[in-house]
Amino acid sequence: MNCQNVVVALTTRDNDYQAEQSASAAEVASRLGVKINVLYADNNAVDQCQQLVKVIQDKAQRPDAILVEPVGTPMYQVAKAAVAARGSAGEFSIAKPTTFLNFAGPPRSRCLR
Repeated sequence: MNCQNVVVALTTRDNDYQAEQSASAAEVASRLGVKINVLYADNNAVDQCQQLVKVIQDKAQRPDAILVEPVGTPMYQVAKAAVAARGSAGEFSIAKPTTFLNFAGPPRSRCLR
C-alpha cells in the first residue's frame, strides 16, 4: 500500500515548534509525492478528536496515515473510528509513549518503510 494521503494533526498553529513540525511534514510529503493535510486543534482535545473522526469517516478525505501530536487525550474514539473505517487497523499510536492501542493484530501493510 502506498500512502497517498496523510493527515498531520497538531495542537496549535501559534507555536514555533508546531510550525516547524508542519513545515517538516510538508517538506517530507513533497519529497515523497504524498498529499498532506495539516489540522490544528487550537489546544482543544475535543476539537482534535472531532477533526480526526470527521476525516476518517469521510470516504473522500479518509487518510492512508495519521500523525498526531495530541492535545492531551488518549483518543480512544479516534482509534475506534479508524478501525471501523478500515475494517481492520493493526496499530494506532500517538506521541504519548504510554498510549498504544493494538486492534485486530498486526497491520496489513505499512505506508512508509
